[in-house]
Amino acid sequence: MIKFKKTSIHKYTLKTRILPILILLFIQLNSYSQENVTDDFIKENNYLNNSLQEKYFLHTNKTVYFPGEHIWFKAYVVYDIEDTPYYKTTNLHVNLYNSEKKLINNQLFFVENGITSGSIKLPENTIAGKYYIELTTQWNKNFKNLNITQIKVLSSESNISKTFVEKHETKSKNDLNIQFFPESNVLLEGAENLILFKTNITNTDSITIKGKIIDNVTLREVATIRDTINGIGVFKLIYHPKRNYTAFIEVNGIKKQVLIPKAKQKGFIIQQKRKHLNKNAIPFCIKSNKLTIQEKVNQTIFVAIHRKNYLKSVLPINVDQQYHNYNFELEEGNLFNGVNTITIFDEKNIPISSRTFYYNKENKQIDLEITTVNKTNDSITLNINMLNKYIESNLSISVLPTETKMNSNSNNIINSFLISPYINRNTPIDSKIFNNDVSKNDINVLLQTYPNEKPQKKSILKFSPENGVSIKGSVNSNITSLATYKVMLSSKTNNLLVVSEIKNRTFEFNNLLLKHPTKYKLALISNTGEVIKSSFNVSKKYTKYKADGILKYNVPSIAENKVAIENINLSKSISITNDNQLDEVVINTKKETSDLKDLLPNPKVLGGSFTKSIDIHKNIDKGDSNVLELINGLAGVDVSLYAQGEPVIKSTRGPKTFYAANDAENVKVILNGMPLSDISVLSDIKANDVEDIKLNASGAGFGLRGTNGVIFINTKRGGDIKSIKNTGELNNILCDTEFGFSFNEVNYEGFELNFINQKFNSFYNTINWFPNIIIKPNTANQLKFDTKGFKNIKLIINGMNNKGDITHQILYITN
Repeated sequence: MIKFKKTSIHKYTLKTRILPILILLFIQLNSYSQENVTDDFIKENNYLNNSLQEKYFLHTNKTVYFPGEHIWFKAYVVYDIEDTPYYKTTNLHVNLYNSEKKLINNQLFFVENGITSGSIKLPENTIAGKYYIELTTQWNKNFKNLNITQIKVLSSESNISKTFVEKHETKSKNDLNIQFFPESNVLLEGAENLILFKTNITNTDSITIKGKIIDNVTLREVATIRDTINGIGVFKLIYHPKRNYTAFIEVNGIKKQVLIPKAKQKGFIIQQKRKHLNKNAIPFCIKSNKLTIQEKVNQTIFVAIHRKNYLKSVLPINVDQQYHNYNFELEEGNLFNGVNTITIFDEKNIPISSRTFYYNKENKQIDLEITTVNKTNDSITLNINMLNKYIESNLSISVLPTETKMNSNSNNIINSFLISPYINRNTPIDSKIFNNDVSKNDINVLLQTYPNEKPQKKSILKFSPENGVSIKGSVNSNITSLATYKVMLSSKTNNLLVVSEIKNRTFEFNNLLLKHPTKYKLALISNTGEVIKSSFNVSKKYTKYKADGILKYNVPSIAENKVAIENINLSKSISITNDNQLDEVVINTKKETSDLKDLLPNPKVLGGSFTKSIDIHKNIDKGDSNVLELINGLAGVDVSLYAQGEPVIKSTRGPKTFYAANDAENVKVILNGMPLSDISVLSDIKANDVEDIKLNASGAGFGLRGTNGVIFINTKRGGDIKSIKNTGELNNILCDTEFGFSFNEVNYEGFELNFINQKFNSFYNTINWFPNIIIKPNTANQLKFDTKGFKNIKLIINGMNNKGDITHQILYITN
C-alpha cells in the first residue's frame, strides 16, 4: 500500500499546504487493473518488459597470481528478479582476456542449481599485467550485461620485494576535480535541489570537505556544504531563475571555486526522503516547478518501479495545476531486493526523469555463526551454523594469510547481486566503498554519484538459451540412400549413448553433457542394427555462442592505492575473427575394432550410478509371460497399448525437465546393446528368455532421449529371439572433442612458493580454497584445514541457497 499526498509551493519558498492524505495502491502486474489508462501504458510502453535476465558473481580464491598457477573459482548464476538460481542456465562461458583486452582463453562450465566451480590454468609464459575474466551465456548476449572480474599476474622475474608499492599522490589546486550529481540527475529552476559532488581525492584514509554556495548576483551565501561518506559532499539549493551560483569548496586543505551547472527550466525531481516512521517502506517526493506543471496540467504521468527494464509496479498521477509536489511511500512488496529504479514517463511513454535507490530486505540474508572447535599447531577446525535459515546453503571459502597482498579485490556476492549490475556498465563500481559497514542511507548517497542505467527500448531477442553442446556433421559412405540409417554417438567417459536420424546425409546431436578434453565414438547403424563402415565430417562448432575477440569494457578509473608491477610486457594474443564459416574436420582415422557393448555407458560411471538391476526371478512366473508384462511390474514405468494395439512404455514419474514435457513420457529401451525404435518386438520375447533387466529411472548419461528413463534388456543365448546381427568388424570412429565442458582433473592444490623470509611468505602465499561447502540447518557443519604454519588467517566467505538468500563474511582467526 502507498500513502500518497500532494503539496503546493508558492514562489520558490518552502511553505507547503498539506492536503488530506489519500490512500492509493500501486497497480501490481499480476493483478487485473481497473484503470484503462494504466493498462494502456503497460501495453504500449516501449521500454519496460518482463524478459528474464541472468546475473553472475565470480568468487576467485584470490586476485593476484603468478605464471603457471591455476585461477580457482566458484561462479554463481541467478535470476535477476528474485536472486534465485536460474535453472535454465547450464552453459556458462568463462572468458579470459589479457592486458590488451584480447581473448586468450574460452572455457565452458556446467551450471547446476545456479552454481559451478573449476579452474583456469595460467601458462608458464604468462606475461605480467592486468587480466579480465568474463562470465556470460548465449542468452545474455540479448542484454549485454557485462560481468568482469579483474585479476593481476605478477612476473616471475620481478623483484618481489619491489612488486607492491602503494602510491599516495599529492594533489594541488589545479589537480582537484569536482563532479556534480543532482538527485535524479535533474537540476531544476524554482525547486529545492539536493546536489551531491565527489572529488578525485580518494586514495587517503581521511577526507574532509567543507565550503559554501554563493549567489553570484546578490553575493550572499545561500547554502552550506557538508561531507557525507568517502569524500562525497552535499548541499541543498533553491535555484532561482536568472541566477547562477559558485561553490567554494575545500578538500583536505585544497581550495577551489567551481561554477555550478545551469539548471533546467522544466522537469521532475525524484527525491528520496531521509526520515520516515515506517521501517518497511521508503518515502519519496516528486518535485516540479510552475512552468512544468503548466505544460503538463491535466496530463497523466506514470511512476514506474523497475529493474533492468523488468516492470514491478506502476502508479499513474494526474497532474494538477495546484500542486507541485507529490509524496508517496514504497512498501517492501513493491520493491526488489537491492537496487531499484524509479522512472517517470509522460503520456507518450517517453522517460523524463529517473533515479536509483537501494533497499535491503533483511530476511534475504543468511546469518552464519562461525566458532572454533579445535586448534593444533598445524590445523584449525571450525563449526559453521546457520542462525535464521532452514534449508541448506552452498558456500565458497577462500583461506589466506591475514597479511596477504594477493587479494586486492573486495567484491562480494552482495555487491554483485544487489548493486553492481544496476550501475552503468561503463562506470565500473569500486566495491571497496560498498561493504557491510556502509549503512543503507550511505549506499543511497553513493548510488547518486554513479550514472544509473537509463531505460533501453525493447529489442528483439535474437539469442535463445543454450543447453549442452552439439555435434553436427555429415556421413561419408558409398551407400546411395541413408534414409533408413542412423548415426550413433557413444562415450564411456561421458556416459553417453545417443542416436541421430540422418537427413540429407547430415546428422546432429544436441544438448550433450560432453566433457573436454575427452573422446567419443561415431558409428553408422543400419535398420537391422549392423554397424557399417563409413567416415564422417564433423563441425568444429560445438555451441552457438562465440566469445568476442576484443573485450568492450572500460577499465575502472577509480583512484585507489595502486599496485606497481615490474617487467610488464604485452603478449602476442590469439587472433580471433568473426568469420561465420562453418569449420569442419574430416574424421576417417583412428578406427577401432570393438564389441558393440563398448559403445554403452559404464553403469558405474555418472548416470550409471542411477541404474538398478532388477531381479527378474522374483518377478516372473514360469509360463508364457513376455518382457512387456515383466516391465509393467517395475516401479516407475507403465506399459499400455495405443488404439492400434501398439505397445508404449511410459514413465509414471512425470516429466523431469522442460524438454520432457513434449516427449509423452516415453521410456527409452535398449535391447542387447541396441536402441529400439519399435518396442512391439518385446511382445515376442518370453520372460524366461531374459538374462537381465536394468532400469535407469533418471536417464542420466543419455541426453534428452533418455529424459524419462532407460531400460536395458539382455536376452539369454539360445532364446527365442536372436541377438542383433554383427557381421565382420565394427567400424567405430574414435574422435577427440574440440570443445566441451571443462572439469577439474584434480582437487585444489596450492601453488608452492619459496620466499626469503616469513614476512614475504605471509604476503604472497595462500592457504586453501573450498569451492563447495554444504551447510545444513540445525546441525554441526565442521570445516578443517591445514594452516601451513600461518598464525593469522583470513577467511573470505560467500554463499547462497535455492531461495535466493545470500551471505558474505570476512572472518579473522589467530592460531
